[in-house]
Amino acid sequence: MNEIQQPKAEVRKTLTNMPAMETPQSVTHQMMPEDEIARRVSKAEEEARRDYKGYRRKVLAFAMLGYLYILFVPLVLALLMAGSIWIMVASKHIYGIGIQIAFGLLIALFAYIRALWVSLTPPAGLELDRSEYPELFELVTQLSEQLKIKVDHILVDDQFNAMVVQHPRLGFFGWYANYVVLGLPLMQSLPPQHFKSVLAHEFGHISGNHGKSNSFIYNQRVRLVQLLVAMHQHSQIALVLLSRFYDWYFPRFSASSLVIAREHEKQADLQAIEVTDNKICGQALTLTEIKGNQLNDIWTSIQNTIKDVDTPPDLVYLQIGEKLAAAPEDKTKSVEKLAEALKRPTDDEDSHPSLKERLQLAKFTQEGMQPETLYDSLPLDLTQVQSAASLYFGKKLPSIIQYCSDQWFNANNMQWKSVHAQIIEAANELKELEEKAETQELSVEELVKVANLLAVKDEQPAALAAFQKVLEREPQHAEARYAVATILLDKDDESGIAMLKELAFQKKEFGLHACAYLREYYEKKRNQDAVRNLDKLWFEYQNIIAMAQAERQSVSKSDLIASHDLPQKTVDLVVEILSKHKGVKEAYLYRKIMEYLPDQKFYVLAIVPGVVNVLPNREEMKLEETLRQEIQFPGTYQITVINSAMKWMKDNCATMPTALIYKRGD
Repeated sequence: MNEIQQPKAEVRKTLTNMPAMETPQSVTHQMMPEDEIARRVSKAEEEARRDYKGYRRKVLAFAMLGYLYILFVPLVLALLMAGSIWIMVASKHIYGIGIQIAFGLLIALFAYIRALWVSLTPPAGLELDRSEYPELFELVTQLSEQLKIKVDHILVDDQFNAMVVQHPRLGFFGWYANYVVLGLPLMQSLPPQHFKSVLAHEFGHISGNHGKSNSFIYNQRVRLVQLLVAMHQHSQIALVLLSRFYDWYFPRFSASSLVIAREHEKQADLQAIEVTDNKICGQALTLTEIKGNQLNDIWTSIQNTIKDVDTPPDLVYLQIGEKLAAAPEDKTKSVEKLAEALKRPTDDEDSHPSLKERLQLAKFTQEGMQPETLYDSLPLDLTQVQSAASLYFGKKLPSIIQYCSDQWFNANNMQWKSVHAQIIEAANELKELEEKAETQELSVEELVKVANLLAVKDEQPAALAAFQKVLEREPQHAEARYAVATILLDKDDESGIAMLKELAFQKKEFGLHACAYLREYYEKKRNQDAVRNLDKLWFEYQNIIAMAQAERQSVSKSDLIASHDLPQKTVDLVVEILSKHKGVKEAYLYRKIMEYLPDQKFYVLAIVPGVVNVLPNREEMKLEETLRQEIQFPGTYQITVINSAMKWMKDNCATMPTALIYKRGD
């Protein structure tokens, strides 16, 4: 099932790339208000300034506490079980209740220990072989020997990033394999020496050349989050036994370790400087800022073509690589964004120091950090020289481009077709409503539809006027108020702020959307005081999101259900995919009615296999996983292959004539 998102009034056109991963920050925000996080971070910084070594020892001990508690739980369970058995033996009476208690503790202990061996998913990507990429492996070998680390796997993916991931083969018990994950777009953006600097920085995170305790604390921030999220997903007993302690532990550990994490980032930069030099390291940091913005613009231009073509572009990363190799088209815009980045202070909750701090560490002068001077000093045009991608992938670069393009195409094909179909359908529907408006007055619902259809077509001035017309008829219409306010703020017209604040604090329909948009707007404007003023309300909404996500974790016989209300072209795309799978006999599609965040619709696709088994077998599980990868709906959804214990799902669907969307003819 996909995650709950912050929806907008218009159809979302943002296409997927890779799912977001839990981070120490995202977990912490679910447990502690941001003003409390900021207070703890400030206190930690002050303590570290007074005695950094002493503070590091304190944080190291606190890091170990997280692991010790995981081991403490099974010890307590074992002692309780042994105690209950001893009481029965000592009293020479075997009580039924005593046996039940001992047996229950044994089951809990067994389930918990199994959860400690939880299998964490290794990083995704195409694994590279030394014989096919000798230049790349030579670079990695050189850096790994210099920085004293061991590299087990090298992968390439489609992200604008490079990272080293330590994957525990044995879950809690470690035995880490080091994965180097290289993003193709990043390598298409950088000259070889600058890429080498970025890679040296990433290796520095696990090197320990500048302090093993710092490295341990830095990696602990992510490891424990990944481990506990996985344990919670695989074992309800682990969730019950661990959640109370870690709800207390994580926010405190994340805040206290942030100072160490920032210092570790600086040490990783020093590693990069040692491997290359100050100039290359500073330029690499700045290039990733500029080229990252350039990539965002490229994606925007690609996504804008969705209105005109019904299929995503083929070999998209060939197109992206060609554009990234050239300097940004709009120098003025790029320099302005670089100036903003240089002014941006270190975020209270970010482990990375600000760009300005990192350039100062690389000994860039104040004059050298003037935005236009810095911009002009960079190797932004790679059209006449080798990029890191062309050097290190060599003759295999076309196959890497093909792999990453295929990954993106497969992830976005259905959603692209669905959005394109919605745009075409919107144009036809809009035309019908406009013709109707010539002869009769439209209802409020029809006016809202007109406004949304104009928004789908990106006709923002007309959409604004249409939503304002809705408010003339119904001044408190939540969706129209939200839409008007956000369109105004998109134009930097702050008259929309009051309307969003009112929606946010009413905690009714579109309240979450309003609060999220206000925070995003204030953060973009670097108005931290305004962000902090929303902290308490945002924390309350996080609880609502948590309940909404819990509500969407399962389906049951008692669910209230309704027709799916999806466009017919979207349903046709689903049917086309289902028809290619011989294991699918029938398919039902419906919508589960939600109590929390009801405007975030939740769809259920129930698959009836050729043979309904008592329990899901391997083939059905594989079918379910394949369909999850191939099929995407707007909103949140669940795809389930029905077994004999779930026949009630088919019976429920039978009450809605529109639910049956596919039935195999043979």
